[in-house]
Amino acid sequence: MKVDGGFSSPAAPTALRTLGTDRDRLGDVRTLSDLEVDGDGAIRGRFAPQSLFAGTTFDVVIRTVRVDGESAELHVSGRHGPHLVDVTLKIGFAATGTGTRVTWAADVTARGPLASIGQRVLHDLAARAIGEVLHQAAAVAHA
Repeated sequence: MKVDGGFSSPAAPTALRTLGTDRDRLGDVRTLSDLEVDGDGAIRGRFAPQSLFAGTTFDVVIRTVRVDGESAELHVSGRHGPHLVDVTLKIGFAATGTGTRVTWAADVTARGPLASIGQRVLHDLAARAIGEVLHQAAAVAHA
């Protein structure tokens, strides 16, 4: 399933691009916790989006696939009990006079019982959760 979104951030594009590989700074994102870098450079931790149902926490693995001057690509795998989610996330960074225009597009695959809740509901949940963590990350990048 494809979901996308965008927003403006006062953070500079450089600050946003480098955030994805900085475990310490990502630890300041409210919805992320218990972050550790494993031997292959992936960041492992917990993701608790407040935009979803209270108490929903996913164990996640975040892998940076690519970062260049204008964009980044991440692969995120998440698990909440029997629910599995894989996300390929492409993020664009366009400098503006006051910061950065951030655009994102994600290919989301749900497996397990989560996949049976319906594409429309899952689309809305995925868009809210991804938008929430990206907004929070942008706020950390600007701090």
